[in-house]
Amino acid sequence: MNILYDIFDPKDNIYVDRDMMKKIGMKEAIVLQVINDISKDDKFTTHEALKNEMPFFGEKALRTILNSLEGSSYITISKLEPLEKMEMLRSKNLKGMGIGNSICPCCNCRTLTLHNHHYPVPRHLKGTETIMLCPSCHYEYHYLGVVNIIRLREGA
Repeated sequence: MNILYDIFDPKDNIYVDRDMMKKIGMKEAIVLQVINDISKDDKFTTHEALKNEMPFFGEKALRTILNSLEGSSYITISKLEPLEKMEMLRSKNLKGMGIGNSICPCCNCRTLTLHNHHYPVPRHLKGTETIMLCPSCHYEYHYLGVVNIIRLREGA
């Protein structure tokens, strides 16, 4: 027999400030609270993470809410700079994990292969300097360049 607390896990609840709901609206307050919850560890979130966390909002509705929150100065939506992307990758610290004899200078994991990556100036901008990255860091670096990063504004 399912008891109510077996069906609803309290850790899945979203607790929203009533005053905030009155101030900016219920949907906006819910999304703002989820952004706050997700970004406690990483200091940011992405549109993709929000979609996964809140499947009850459609794509268009979520974009509209995010635009409203950005317009009201509660969040910022931006791309990461090359230095920010490298700092994020270096914070992974996977020392000793993985397989292979090579070590990624970025995340410190063991890997079978390292990839040449144009950094700090990308190849399409005529960059000539390269660094070696494991395939995971190389992929994530490029992914971080196309994804929008959502951050709470200071004091929001």
